Amino acid sequence: MPNFPLASKKLLTENLKKRSAGFSLVPYEVDLVGVNGEIKQFEINVKSIDYAGQPAFLVISRDVTLRKRNETQLREYTEKLEWLVSKKAGEIVESESKLRGIFESSPDAILVLDTKNVIVDCNQAALKTFHYSLKTELVGKIVTGLLGKGERKKFSDLLQKQLVNEFTARDIECTFLTKDGRNF
Repeated sequence: MPNFPLASKKLLTENLKKRSAGFSLVPYEVDLVGVNGEIKQFEINVKSIDYAGQPAFLVISRDVTLRKRNETQLREYTEKLEWLVSKKAGEIVESESKLRGIFESSPDAILVLDTKNVIVDCNQAALKTFHYSLKTELVGKIVTGLLGKGERKKFSDLLQKQLVNEFTARDIECTFLTKDGRNF
């Protein structure tokens, strides 16, 4: 025959006394040990009613074992996912820091463009190459504005081709302009 562990028996007894004294109780949970030794959790909800002209308790018990297991498993998965996200975020920060170091220390001019060919970032070598002092002078410019007039169409076509066809532009010679308009 199933039985209640000591803590559940105590809770049931206390709540019965409270209910008998006229106190209203919110639903509560107790454990029940089955004949096979398996522990199940039940939610108990008790309401005072009138039954056949006599005061009585309407007791509704609902097996919430599966829900409790699912809640526990969800909590464990949430904790693991939070840990994984935190770990990955740390790796991304570290990777971004390394990439930023390579980007900034490169002797080659590097311009980062958005899909509309607007410069969104550049390294110190690019500032030096184009004779600019501050990134804010270069960031926000359309890259074709740095090209000699005869080069703009060719460069725009190559960028468009690269975006559409995943074409990689290599070894392309272009005439660029410095800040003061000199070709190089």
